[in-house]
Amino acid sequence: MQDRAKYLTSNAPTLGVAARWGFDSLFAPQINPFHPSSEGYFQLELADHASAALTTSIANRVATLFADRQIHPPDDQETAAIVAKFLEGVPGEHTAGLGPILNAGWSSFKNDKFMPKSSNVERLKTINELVLKSVEVFEIERMTTRGFKKKHLKGGH
Repeated sequence: MQDRAKYLTSNAPTLGVAARWGFDSLFAPQINPFHPSSEGYFQLELADHASAALTTSIANRVATLFADRQIHPPDDQETAAIVAKFLEGVPGEHTAGLGPILNAGWSSFKNDKFMPKSSNVERLKTINELVLKSVEVFEIERMTTRGFKKKHLKGGH
């Protein structure tokens, strides 16, 4: 787990994401639980070496795919603006996509100011509704600025 956390931390900048300082230190090093002469030991060692060798190239490939598809890393200011809306009890608007909405939902749930006197069940229910409404607003804004998608009918009609 610690190795995986290190891979996430070291490759985060490639994807335009800030990793929390010391994230990888939150995980204890683990030893291979299999007997050294067993097939499981060899397979786990092989998988660990493959992971170490591939993480950078995978992160680079993901970054290329993101750029090609114009997918942008999370924007903390945009997420904060949506969280402010959620704290007011209204959906977010003028967002770049689903990512900031989902990040704002999670941030709101962790925010002590969001429905402080309510149970976590009620808070989560409200956040789910705000996230859904924000996605609907995003879709309406997208349709009105880019136009409706045309359906392709079979038979050329």
